[in-house]
Amino acid sequence: MIRKLLESLNLKLTDEEFKSVMIIVTDDIKFNRINFKKKTSFLDMFSITLRAVDTVRNCA
Repeated sequence: MIRKLLESLNLKLTDEEFKSVMIIVTDDIKFNRINFKKKTSFLDMFSITLRAVDTVRNCA
């Protein structure tokens, strides 16, 4: 579902890039949200995902 949303925004990711993005998003949500007992909305998650895509693309 997330991958399809990214593709609808013309953000094509390789399998490795997508895997890296999902690891970053999961770690971010675990550390910054769950540890502080905050809920993460879909929009928050997608915002984190877009930032992670930028990070992965800039580091590659």
